[in-house]
Amino acid sequence: MPNPLQETTLTIKRIDTSASVNALGELEDTSSKYTTANRGSLTTSVKARATLMTAEQQIAYGVETSKLGWIFRSKTDMECDTQDLIEFTDDDGTSHSVRVTVKTHKKSPASDVYRTIGEEDAARSA
Repeated sequence: MPNPLQETTLTIKRIDTSASVNALGELEDTSSKYTTANRGSLTTSVKARATLMTAEQQIAYGVETSKLGWIFRSKTDMECDTQDLIEFTDDDGTSHSVRVTVKTHKKSPASDVYRTIGEEDAARSA
């Protein structure tokens, strides 16, 4: 698991808007539909702290119990929104792909820390 006190490098990818969607409105194969190129001039790599959500935070952000909720904190505006996917490798060498569910924002106007919220399929991170 990532150390919440240590920054890790995140790769940020954006969905290909021409990707095929199934009858339920979900992407057919999400892993191949996200690329850094789709972010254009937006940031594609940033140092941030990745923290797993507590059960209370998962409820507050509407993350299903079958998924892992993540909070990313950075001094850099990651400029993420719900079209983005964040990828990183934790201290144990486990790779994570986290779909952004709440766009990058400051906790308060006076804050110098940007926060992004996302969720990951628990089975994919095992």
